[in-house]
Amino acid sequence: MAETPAAPTSAAHQPRASRETLPAEPWTLAAGEVAAQLKVDPAAGLSDEEAAHRLEHYGENTLREAAGRQWWQIFGRQFLDVMIALLVVAAVVSAAIGEWADAVLIAMIVVANAVIGAVQEHRAEQAIAALRELARPVARLRRGGTATDRPATELVPGDIVELHGGD
Repeated sequence: MAETPAAPTSAAHQPRASRETLPAEPWTLAAGEVAAQLKVDPAAGLSDEEAAHRLEHYGENTLREAAGRQWWQIFGRQFLDVMIALLVVAAVVSAAIGEWADAVLIAMIVVANAVIGAVQEHRAEQAIAALRELARPVARLRRGGTATDRPATELVPGDIVELHGGD
């Protein structure tokens, strides 16, 4: 009994890609092979419906950010510097030999340095977080046969991204 060939399907009616069908090393394959494995028409891109399904299935295109450090952790890291450790040793030695004035003065300098360093580091982390909020990348995609700009977080496996000079 002869098999009848399957009718060609449009991008909107192609079977959906699953995690198992994603190419393991897509950079080693030809573009057409990757498109076939991801079940996408390179000329039209994904349909909005398929892109929404893949976004739900795979999740947003984001990197996990490291959890922010607490203020006391930033403060504690200031004491890991070799020069600060040397000053702490000097303060302990001064106290051990009875030079309390020197020990207290050195300890005050070390603590003041740690406070200033922690405040500066905390402000720098806040500035970086603010810059991340301002720099929301956008990608030009081919969806449903037309080019559209979307937030990069909405990229899904199978999206056709258009790149132009200066991007």
